[in-house]
Amino acid sequence: MKKTKNQLIIIFCASILVLFANIWGYPLYILDEVKNAQCAYEMMESENYIVPTFNGALRADKPPLHYYFMIAGYKIFGMGALGARFFSAVFGILTVLLTFRISRMYMTERAAKVAAVCLLASVGFAFQFHLATPDAYLIFFMTASLFSFFHHFQSGKKRYLYFTYVAIGLAVLTKGPVGLILPGVSIFFFLIAKKKLKKKQIKQLKIWQGALIILGINLPWYLSVHFMTEGVWTEQFFLFHNYGRYTSSEIGHGSAFFLPTLFIIGWALPFSAFLIQSLHKPFKYRLNDLAILSLVTFTVTIVFFSLSSNKLIHYVSPTIPFVAIMTGNFLGGVNSANWKSSKMNWSIYFLIGICVLVPIIAYFAFSSSSEFAAYTNFSFIFLSLTAGAGFMLFFLFKKSLKGVVISMATSFILNTNLIFYLLMPQIFNDNPVKASEPIVASAEGIGAFRNFNSAFVMGANQRILQLSNLKELEQFFSDYPNGIVITRDKYLEEFGLESYYEVIFEKNDLIDENNSIILKKR
Repeated sequence: MKKTKNQLIIIFCASILVLFANIWGYPLYILDEVKNAQCAYEMMESENYIVPTFNGALRADKPPLHYYFMIAGYKIFGMGALGARFFSAVFGILTVLLTFRISRMYMTERAAKVAAVCLLASVGFAFQFHLATPDAYLIFFMTASLFSFFHHFQSGKKRYLYFTYVAIGLAVLTKGPVGLILPGVSIFFFLIAKKKLKKKQIKQLKIWQGALIILGINLPWYLSVHFMTEGVWTEQFFLFHNYGRYTSSEIGHGSAFFLPTLFIIGWALPFSAFLIQSLHKPFKYRLNDLAILSLVTFTVTIVFFSLSSNKLIHYVSPTIPFVAIMTGNFLGGVNSANWKSSKMNWSIYFLIGICVLVPIIAYFAFSSSSEFAAYTNFSFIFLSLTAGAGFMLFFLFKKSLKGVVISMATSFILNTNLIFYLLMPQIFNDNPVKASEPIVASAEGIGAFRNFNSAFVMGANQRILQLSNLKELEQFFSDYPNGIVITRDKYLEEFGLESYYEVIFEKNDLIDENNSIILKKR
């Protein structure tokens, strides 16, 4: 018990170093971060904790739980990056600790250590919990729900079954139906795999009580927002942001069926190099129930998003803790006696190749881009991966799995921290919103013609009026002769705006490859 406690303390400290790495050091600028953070701020300022708004308009993208945590962050740290991201990092730490604890209980100590290290080293895990978005909270609550169910399944303790339903309810309050679908379907297929989907076992799940718990957590808010917006929020959220995005490629990002699989390989590096072996072991041998649950959850999530008409890389993030458990299950069983039969050498060589190529690719990618050429020297950051590759090769010849794992994890954790402390502040601070702060802050009226960078909303001390056509643009300048209008450079030529209005500011957006324009009346 004392040994486990000491290990938890070490993992907790390591998690802080990784997941809190400079979360305060670069501004909120990515579209999703901006909209979520500003929405939470507007709810706090208006003291309306039911109806989410962005720039004063209804925002029906997500339920409110993550807004509440951001509001708590603002009240502690003030409005800004730290307040918005603080609880994302906290839930990341809790996810690591939960993963280690459940792995330590139902797998070997070695496998549990690998699982924790796998999470902390994973590229996508660190980035996801550095963002002020609901995904960080969904990952935690989905992970907690499945771990609680598994502990109930193994121990028979009823309170963990109720914890399962509470966690699912909070997942639904974080991101909607997906918070129920993914863990619910995963549990269903796990019971099938264990041949436990019988009337007696189903009755023991107390599904009706679980449904009441989930509804008790969600109905008060969902009904309140429905009536307060006269059904508009409900219609937009369920029909457009859920059903529409899942079934129609015209909404968002359509892509190939196999893309989520590629996403998880990249998002879970470096340990996704062992993904095939990690998936194969629980599938073939079925010796560890926790690994089987992880395989089922991984498969359900990947298939679910592969069938979706829209695919984004963060959709697959909830699988990372389960990839970590399967990786721990695989690597935890490798020793000098079965090293050759484990067929892991090719995975290590593959990873070494990636670590050698990444700095080269980064250098040419930066230098060949007009927007990112100024950051070419920052490609040296990725040399930490090359150094790690050298150590991996050394320990591979020594057949030291511990050395290989430590080299992999250390090089990727160091590289991720260098990105957060050195590269991210440079890129995120070099943006049109920050550069135009004096103009926007002193404006007597602000309009936005057609599309514009949403981050301007956070820098404005007033609501930005949306203008959709030339008539509205003319009316705006009639109402606000000394006002400014924010737009994109593509609209200058399309509508001939330069003929009537003067461009007083122009700067490219590195994130979305558009130029932001600020106009005033001639």
